[in-house]
Amino acid sequence: MEEIIALYKDMLHRTDTSFVRYLHDKIDWKARMLGIVGARGVGKTTLLLQHIKLRLDTEKTIYADAGNIYFAENRLFDFAQSFYKNGGKHLFIDEIHKYADWSKELKMCYDYFPDMQIIFTGSSVLDIYRGSDDLSRRALSYFMAGMSFREYLIMAHKIKAPVYSLKEILANKVSLPADHPLPMYKQYLKKGYYPFFTEAQYEQRLQNVIRVCSHYYAHALLGFLRKFWFFCDKDTGRICEAKKAKFTKKLPQPLWGLVKTIPTALLRLLSIGTAIASSPRLAFGLVLTKRMRVIV
Repeated sequence: MEEIIALYKDMLHRTDTSFVRYLHDKIDWKARMLGIVGARGVGKTTLLLQHIKLRLDTEKTIYADAGNIYFAENRLFDFAQSFYKNGGKHLFIDEIHKYADWSKELKMCYDYFPDMQIIFTGSSVLDIYRGSDDLSRRALSYFMAGMSFREYLIMAHKIKAPVYSLKEILANKVSLPADHPLPMYKQYLKKGYYPFFTEAQYEQRLQNVIRVCSHYYAHALLGFLRKFWFFCDKDTGRICEAKKAKFTKKLPQPLWGLVKTIPTALLRLLSIGTAIASSPRLAFGLVLTKRMRVIV
């Protein structure tokens, strides 16, 4: 735990607070449990450290990355318990989806340590929704998007522009922050979405983010579609509505409503495609049968 504290202190010392993302002022930081979800690289970690540095007692606060090797041999609950017993008040856990069974252990922390605030972030939207069932009545959740053009102007050109509503924009009640904002807008479209555009080798960093995200979501989507294969009744070759209903009830509410609207015919095609991706030999044998021809 001492290594995590040392790493936290070092990161806090290096955190710049000259520019803070828009979401900071929209979050109810008094809530006992908060969850911040967003893509990799949009600034979630920086936002947490900035809030700690600007608003909290750093001696009663701790920040930890759930992907730290420390949690390969130590439970998150035990870590939180030790921190709580030593007077800890604010627990910040970054990239929580990297820790197995995170929602259950955070629920335990919430129930057993009533005087401690818990704030977590996650880059994997699918994993956050999948694991948030136990926390739905406890945690407030926020989504952090990439940089807006207004934030880009502040960060890159030190130009502060007010927030306008769509009605004000359509009524042309807008005061432009610069004589010629179009060139700056083109720059924003090229490299202004992620806050790390000011760092060296931006293109390489962006490619790394895209590579990690695309690999993860492709793997997650394939795993999700594989479950459709089990909707097929082995005797009739058709989608079993009972199996479909049983599966969808286990989904988070947003996905559950979406899957319920998927037509049965589409599920059959997904099942066939997933079978081919999972086991090409098995799928080829099934296609040759009369049963599979009925599905198609």
